[in-house]
Amino acid sequence: LLPYAVLSIGALPVLWIHLRYSLAEALGQPSIHAARALGVTGLPLWRHYIAPLAAAPLLPLAGLSFGRILSASLLVEAALGVPGLGPLVLEAVAARDAAVLAVTVSATGLVLMIALQLAQWGQRRLDPRLAGPQA
Repeated sequence: LLPYAVLSIGALPVLWIHLRYSLAEALGQPSIHAARALGVTGLPLWRHYIAPLAAAPLLPLAGLSFGRILSASLLVEAALGVPGLGPLVLEAVAARDAAVLAVTVSATGLVLMIALQLAQWGQRRLDPRLAGPQA
């Protein structure tokens, strides 16, 4: 539980600031004013109009935060003695084991690339303006 708390405390302030800004920007969009003029209020307004507009800019940030959390988890695992990639990487560095380092760096890079692609896909799905021309 402690490693999760340490990692989330570092990532939450940045996401919180961007969430507040995204919500403020989404509330000022013409589509929100139009939905209110049509009589959409309450939860349907938030769920179908405001949340997608506010979440779209946060997805790439979440993908980038995933990489930061992944790299910070190596240090947190090693510092708190939690088994995982952190101690493995430290042991590989101490033993000068290039093969283990190459595999761990490649695997974490691949995981980060997948997270960024998923974030970009989600952003395009939420914001149709980013989808590009339809074939």
